[in-house]
Amino acid sequence: MGAGPNRFTNEWSLYKPDVLNNTIFWSTDFNAGVGLVPTIIVTTGLIGLLAWLFFFGSFLYLGVRAALSFSSGRVSQYLVLSSFLSVFYLWLFSVLYVPNVTIVSLAFLLTGLFVSVLIRENGSRSIEFSLLGNPKLGFASVLVLILLIVASAAFGYLFVGKTLSLIQFQKALVAMNSQGNIDASEAALTKAISLNSSDVYYRGMSQIAIARLSNLLQQQNLSPDAARTQFTTFMGNAIQNAKLAISYDGTNYVNWLNLGGIYEAVVPLGINGAYDEANKAYQQALQVSPKNPLIYYTLARLEVANKDTKKARDSLNKALALKSDYTDALFFLSQIEASEGNIGEAINRADQVSLLAPDNIGLFFQLGLLKYTARDYPGAIIALERATALSPDYANAMYFLGLSYDKVGRKNDAIKQFTRIGELNPDNQEVKNILKNLMAGKEAFANVPPPNNAPEKKKTPPIKETNQTPESL
Repeated sequence: MGAGPNRFTNEWSLYKPDVLNNTIFWSTDFNAGVGLVPTIIVTTGLIGLLAWLFFFGSFLYLGVRAALSFSSGRVSQYLVLSSFLSVFYLWLFSVLYVPNVTIVSLAFLLTGLFVSVLIRENGSRSIEFSLLGNPKLGFASVLVLILLIVASAAFGYLFVGKTLSLIQFQKALVAMNSQGNIDASEAALTKAISLNSSDVYYRGMSQIAIARLSNLLQQQNLSPDAARTQFTTFMGNAIQNAKLAISYDGTNYVNWLNLGGIYEAVVPLGINGAYDEANKAYQQALQVSPKNPLIYYTLARLEVANKDTKKARDSLNKALALKSDYTDALFFLSQIEASEGNIGEAINRADQVSLLAPDNIGLFFQLGLLKYTARDYPGAIIALERATALSPDYANAMYFLGLSYDKVGRKNDAIKQFTRIGELNPDNQEVKNILKNLMAGKEAFANVPPPNNAPEKKKTPPIKETNQTPESL
């Protein structure tokens, strides 16, 4: 029976090619394969494959036979041949590509036209029967038609509900992301869930509860009892909705990451059992998406929150084994080494490995970052120049290369790097400020107070890479 309708993404998470992790699509969850028909075969299994083979075999047999046998006139030949070729092209297109609903609908309509032309020109046998000739058959047919009409109305109601729920979900996204209105977003999501259940909606509700929890922790005028009560309420709502999302679809790794993230958020607060629950959720995410380096990175973040850098380092190494140029993992690993005073040892190890892997972009970025952290700016320049030579648009490598140029007085080279970064990231205000300082002859972080003037100490890379995180709602 296959993976089930609309389950291609789940199979993709389990069996995606390893080589894809080295492309910009490494964290993209594809909803379809090379074509619409192959995708349907994956989701419907052997039965679906046999059904498509029967359909295509019948279509080709009737079409070729009709095209070769008709001799009643040019008009008939034209109708048969044109409809056959049109349908053949559209179905071939559906095998090789993933067309939109308009193309698929047109394929079905023209298939019906082709069948009607065959019947009209006597190119195919047909069976006719009358519902009016037999009273019993007529009564049964009317009853069946009534049931079909009722079923159609019921399905229509369901589809209308799904459409209205999507509209409410869009309102929730706008209210949260554009207006920052938590109450309006929660109200819209509540309406969406009442119209149609979805794991996406439940994840959204859990994230809203986390947002309320974050606001609660920033309030200073609440009594301890009131704060404790609200904390328990918001945390309970977040966990409950995250588990509802998993109940809806436990094969979606994003749902498990969402639940784990909720528990991870309170690990630094010393909540009993939070680490174990977060780790359990992340392990479940690995079960359904074993080739996703993001999950190992998330596990490393959890281990750091639990103050276990050894396990964090192991998880980051696993992430880098899947994706050697994973910038977030490299940056995180360098921070761990720096926090433990192992920069020198890490640099020596990276230097040795670079001799064995001269084309490893991520390795040279990490080596350059470590040397920049150790204030070995000439050494950082050598490593980062190699990284940018291998990947000319590697924004984070260019960022630290530009800073290294600035440190050794190569202002023009630094300006070139940040000009290029600005072209790739036109909305990054920090890059604009650095470029402004450099063009004025100042240091890159002139008049910038700590810790913002030390990007190597931040929790995340200065330039946000694309396709690094799953959807938040």
